[in-house]
Amino acid sequence: MEIIIDNNKLALNIIKNFKKILKNTEEILKKQMIYLVENNYKINEYKDKNKHIINQIQEPGNIFLNNNLYELSEIYWKNITNKTIEMSDKLGIRFNCGISLANTGVSQIAMGKAIEGLQNIYLAYDNDKKTLNENNIGDIDVEGTLLNSILFYQFFQRILKDYYKKISNSNLEILSFTEIDFTEYPKKINPKDSVHLFFVLYELKNSLKLFSNNNDYISRGKILMSLFSFCHWIENKLRKAYGCQDLYNLMPIVFQNKLNKTVNFNMPITNESLRSETLEELYKKIEFNFIKEKDKDVANGRLIILIRNFTGHNYSADNHKFFSEAENYIIRIFIIMMKILN
Repeated sequence: MEIIIDNNKLALNIIKNFKKILKNTEEILKKQMIYLVENNYKINEYKDKNKHIINQIQEPGNIFLNNNLYELSEIYWKNITNKTIEMSDKLGIRFNCGISLANTGVSQIAMGKAIEGLQNIYLAYDNDKKTLNENNIGDIDVEGTLLNSILFYQFFQRILKDYYKKISNSNLEILSFTEIDFTEYPKKINPKDSVHLFFVLYELKNSLKLFSNNNDYISRGKILMSLFSFCHWIENKLRKAYGCQDLYNLMPIVFQNKLNKTVNFNMPITNESLRSETLEELYKKIEFNFIKEKDKDVANGRLIILIRNFTGHNYSADNHKFFSEAENYIIRIFIIMMKILN
């Protein structure tokens, strides 16, 4: 049952007494673990692995998480993990740390510490895998379980829904995919590729937010690196599907295969190459591409190559209108990505 604090004084009281809560739960955990060992504790099925995490330990953690006290929640569950490991060493029996690691991860992702959080959720499932294997009661695919876990996927869903709203509101074209298609896409691909995509989209979202708050060298640099990561992720997916070639040579193959279109991806009319040496040159080529290219799919595909080529060989975070258009570029990349990688 979800425990919600309505009274601000109660919340303040919990914060003031946090050290006492830590100490009390440590003692409860210690006594429960000793009790289990003295009573010949065995893990015969999956649910048995959590017998040391009784309600008196779970409830304080639920209060922190459910009331957005994420920093306290992170500290609390880290402490439970550390004490579980410490007592396991003393008692000579390895107790499972899945719950405490997972809750640490959820707290961290909610705070914006996505990489640390995802790693702890991964470690939670890896810990479960070891427990299952040691007791001969089953096995789990850690990456696959992570991707399909509500602990992780709830955060992925939020990011995807936010992007879909931007795509839908852009009115650039009639979309070939629904919101469900878009938000469920990570479940259709390799789990490792999906986790990689989460990192890419998370960084894209943060870089755009940072830029909207402060248009400076740092925020522009983050946008540039995030755009490279996004285009490189797409390139990597295409290389896995169609062979190890560069993006310029891969794109015609995938357009022929997925969209039944024979395409020359050099610049329209001028037939120039897609290499740019400066932000200004890149920006002008992108603008020219969308003005002169009649096929929107081709224009969007060419956009990916243009950005990938520049960001893969150059770095420039000087103040330029290119960065103000970055969100528009991302939306266009999503639109074509869902056609050629779906």
